[in-house]
Amino acid sequence: MLGRSSRLGEHRCTVVLGIIELTFCRIVSHRSPRIQELVKGLAFSIAVALVFATGAASAGTITMDPNPVDLPTLFGTPDPYRITLLSGDTENYHLDFQISGPADEFWVGASVMVFDNVMLTDMGSTSVIDMMFFGPSAVSPNAAGWLAVDWGTAGTADFFIEADSMYTTATIYTLSVGLSHLQDGHGYYHHVIDTQLVAFQYPASSTSVSTIPEPSAALVFGVGMLIAGRRVTSRR
Repeated sequence: MLGRSSRLGEHRCTVVLGIIELTFCRIVSHRSPRIQELVKGLAFSIAVALVFATGAASAGTITMDPNPVDLPTLFGTPDPYRITLLSGDTENYHLDFQISGPADEFWVGASVMVFDNVMLTDMGSTSVIDMMFFGPSAVSPNAAGWLAVDWGTAGTADFFIEADSMYTTATIYTLSVGLSHLQDGHGYYHHVIDTQLVAFQYPASSTSVSTIPEPSAALVFGVGMLIAGRRVTSRR
């Protein structure tokens, strides 16, 4: 599904397609119909290329540092459980996480991940294997919490989070209490036993100006061709 940036690029390129087709056809209107068809095909190819170029430039990979993050368990199991960022994409600022823990050990993990400078727009569980997993829960507009229970089967739980803008940093608070305390707003701060800070990073291609020509450049080109077309028409 195309994101907001891709849909905008698609709309702009549709406009460019019409301008290029119109201007070229004005220039070659005294030519054969076959040439006009060739021009239309060329204009369509340019527009399609611009759509894909805009989509490619608007999406990028999000990474987390450190990744994975080891977290203490609720009842002090010697080995920690962990949260891993499996993938991240700047389209809808989508993050896919996985919860996993030590094998052959019963463990319980309760944590809240508080994101800085963003509002969470969506979250949900995508896959739970050999584990009881409750979450993610919207603890606050910028925080998601979960409770995981594993009976030593080395289970995993996958979930996703989406936000309204670029992630910067987040703090993962591990709690000494269960799921009920994940629902009482900022009350979880009174039950923190561990704190981990993570940072989110973006490749240069995701944040810098793209070297791919903007559709506006094609628009200027189309206007120039329109002027040239008028000159050709006036000389006939």
